[in-house]
Amino acid sequence: QGTVFSGSVMADCKDIAAEYLLQQELFILKLDRDYWGEVRSFINSDFDERELILLCRQLTVMIKSGIPLGNAFQLISQTRKKSNNKNKKDRLTDVLKKILTGLESGSSFSHVLSEAGEGIFPKTMIASIAAGEASGMLDEVLEKETASLSKRYQSKNKFKTAMIYPLFLLCTSIA
Repeated sequence: QGTVFSGSVMADCKDIAAEYLLQQELFILKLDRDYWGEVRSFINSDFDERELILLCRQLTVMIKSGIPLGNAFQLISQTRKKSNNKNKKDRLTDVLKKILTGLESGSSFSHVLSEAGEGIFPKTMIASIAAGEASGMLDEVLEKETASLSKRYQSKNKFKTAMIYPLFLLCTSIA
């Protein structure tokens, strides 16, 4: 129709992004990789990773104690509702509702995470959970993934802290 759109698409590579845009019946004029966008998404995320780590820890403890997965998510959802402010609307609470609905419909946990996660849960975590479900060792897999998420969060915070001084020097030298 001659209308020019501009924007960004999250994809693993340019080919996947191009395929997605073509499926949307868009003609591509220019497609570039946004390296700074990757850095921004690494530093700033739209949800609190500490909440995700806490969720995984709670889930691990509940599964190790023999609580079924659906009941564990119901308990976690109820405690989140009580602890959150009514004005505060966070993304993880919405995802928990979707996960609970998917589990109640009979889908596998890994499938529900990939559908409802919307970028919150890393793909490697979802693949590990699928393997844990198949092998019957979901509790051990969740424990390892929780440790991995925790290490990633700590390294991200160290990176942010380490970048403060060089950025200060850069701004001072430019000024």
